[in-house]
Amino acid sequence: MKIVRTILMISLCFLLMLQSCKKAENNLIEPALKIKGLAILEGSSSSIQYSPKGNFIHVKLPDSGLWQYIVLKKANQFIDFKLFFSDEDEKRSLLYDNLSFGEYQIEYISQLRDTIVDKLEFNKSIELDFPQKLNEFYNNISLKELKNISLKKNDTLQLLYRHNGCFGASETLVEFLFKDIDEISLRKKNVLGSTLMTNKDWVYIENTSIKESLNQFILKSKTLVYSNLDLCTSDINYTFRKKHTNTIAVINDKSCELIEEIERVLNPRKPN
Repeated sequence: MKIVRTILMISLCFLLMLQSCKKAENNLIEPALKIKGLAILEGSSSSIQYSPKGNFIHVKLPDSGLWQYIVLKKANQFIDFKLFFSDEDEKRSLLYDNLSFGEYQIEYISQLRDTIVDKLEFNKSIELDFPQKLNEFYNNISLKELKNISLKKNDTLQLLYRHNGCFGASETLVEFLFKDIDEISLRKKNVLGSTLMTNKDWVYIENTSIKESLNQFILKSKTLVYSNLDLCTSDINYTFRKKHTNTIAVINDKSCELIEEIERVLNPRKPN
């Protein structure tokens, strides 16, 4: 009888121990994501020390590449962000805070204005990186190969002109509109200062010398000779593509040799 009672006592203790473990397991809470840094709030031109309020999404922006923009929506409504510099790396990022849980739509937008849309089931604060698939979107080819792509009436050739210098940066998106094989007009806009909407902020230019200036630019770019003595203090590159295709050709002008040619293209002289 003593033995039976001892076995029952051991079994009871074992069951109580299991219940305690299960209860402790259910009470485990995942550590909350905590970040802090400097933020620029709406309507301000200066930064303040800031930590996210409520539920948040911290978006880490790429250091380079054509994919640099993101739009966050919920129920088709745009969500405002704060420009944020985390104490961890001090890099420019975006902070969306005070968010409610639920389904969000993320739009990744390239400097050529292509868009890839993802869905996000948001149920906890997260840090978000741009997905790897964006880097596989464009196919890089040489300028010679791009020239072999036929451009006909109603086609559009795009040029993204990026200039990073000592006194700031500029990005100009140019579209050459082929009204006919020998008749080209262009429109351009400052990408950094413009809205992400594709039909806004364009400056239209009509000039009979556009095609000739464009051909001279491409011809010289194919014969660039880089000097070991780099006297150019700017980082300049040009990205060409036929619009609505994924094929691009990139020119890195390390010696600033194409500055005069690109000025003739973007600001053609009026005929006498």
